[in-house]
Amino acid sequence: MIDTLEKQTDRGKQIVSQMMAISTPRPKQLASVSLNRLLDDVIALQKEQMKFENIQIKKTYLTESFVDVDSQQLQQVFLNIILNAAQAMEGSGRLFITTAPDKKQIKVKIRDTGPGISPEAMQKLFNPFFTTKQKGTGLGLAISYGIIERHSGKIDVKTELGKGTTFIVTLPVVTELEGDTDGARADAMLAGKNTL
Repeated sequence: MIDTLEKQTDRGKQIVSQMMAISTPRPKQLASVSLNRLLDDVIALQKEQMKFENIQIKKTYLTESFVDVDSQQLQQVFLNIILNAAQAMEGSGRLFITTAPDKKQIKVKIRDTGPGISPEAMQKLFNPFFTTKQKGTGLGLAISYGIIERHSGKIDVKTELGKGTTFIVTLPVVTELEGDTDGARADAMLAGKNTL
């Protein structure tokens, strides 16, 4: 009983903390960061976990872009989306992560090969406390939506039952290095910058 109480108390603390993040978000600490490097850091944090052992991750970076963001908040968004994808695929499948230019914006597409999202769930996807998970709080995507909105971006979701789901995060860019596939020009621009 004590063990159960401790677990429920921890879950309650987590819910309260996430509710506070929605109602009183902390101020952004903006810096110019390489979006590709930020994604690489997020992926590296997750790849060693057991839930990713049987998930193939394919990265396709079609551009090197810099964005003025709070890197911790943006990492939180991508961590949440990638973890949701892994859970949807139940630890086995493929995850495709793509960055592509779109005029003065950058699109990050995160596509999984999971079961997809039902039309009923899609209508409530970003609502606080809505979740299809047994142990979920239903606040992760609501917080992520708010973070991207505060960064002058947007989140779109495309899904097909039985085939998978794609989250598309669009952000404004400060510098775009087209055709720089090896990252050499990006490294030059990163010198002296406060980036990941």
